[in-house]
Amino acid sequence: MRPGVALLLALGATTVLAWGAHELEAAAAADPVSAQEPAAAAAPVPPASTESAADRFTRVDPGQVRVDGGADWSDPRWDVELAQVLADVAPFDVEDAAAHELVRARVAELSFVQSVGAVEVVWPDGLRVPVVLRRPIACVASRSASSVDAGYWLVADDGMILSGRWPTPPRIGGRYLPVLLGKEGEVAGARPGLVIASALLRDGLEIARQLPERLQQVQLDVLGPIAIDARHAADNGPDQPGIQLLLENQRLIAFGRSPLCDEPGELPVERKWWSIGRGLDALGSADERYDWELLDVRWDVPAWRLRNAPARGEKTDTSGARRGG
Repeated sequence: MRPGVALLLALGATTVLAWGAHELEAAAAADPVSAQEPAAAAAPVPPASTESAADRFTRVDPGQVRVDGGADWSDPRWDVELAQVLADVAPFDVEDAAAHELVRARVAELSFVQSVGAVEVVWPDGLRVPVVLRRPIACVASRSASSVDAGYWLVADDGMILSGRWPTPPRIGGRYLPVLLGKEGEVAGARPGLVIASALLRDGLEIARQLPERLQQVQLDVLGPIAIDARHAADNGPDQPGIQLLLENQRLIAFGRSPLCDEPGELPVERKWWSIGRGLDALGSADERYDWELLDVRWDVPAWRLRNAPARGEKTDTSGARRGG
């Protein structure tokens, strides 16, 4: 069955197509099996009107929705939100420019929509609307007095919190989304539609943004699920680890100051990521001699502390000695 509005979703591009009632009837007759399936968002049957058959032929019913995939990834709940938003728009003539703008405005209000392009008429009763979706790169734990409301919200690369709560940090695009820690771990007041603005979360978000750019997929696999603690990103001094990446099995990476920091004395960010990559390569070698619990990449020569063994490199912990990053 061909619904009245089709959303072609892509992580970067989506298209909304709206079709008239006669298109639905023709599709149902041609495919009786699919005709028995419910539409993604079924709108109430409108009362009989006095409009002519010619008018109905060019009517667009936004209450009927189809989502055509194209995204590398999208939350299925977003499809439902799109359908619900469009179902609230009354049927309109395919050439009604004001209605086109209303459709664009309604879709643009959704937290996971980055931008909406110009409406294209698909004659006689369809619309095509290109939509750019936000890309989730991290998540935050929400604080709630009720365990029912506890979970994780996805965060886009522009800091927008996206709709759709998750019980655990999801794996998207071949990697687990890192958790950004707030002042008390969880982020109070986090909800879809808000843009994170605190320097703490922005520093953590920059680390999350650089992760897939600086590390290879095999290194991301070794890294696994992580949390990014940027509460000490601005702290200065050799005994301050700065931003910390918290890995499984009680492993820690001391990153130093934020990549957004332009103060002198910091190692180039590229050098820090190179050291992290080498540390992950060693960890992934399955050689127990390189099973480290601390990797400090603030220095010209990265320091690591092996489990049940003396530290290697210039330092034995995160304090003292020369601060290179």
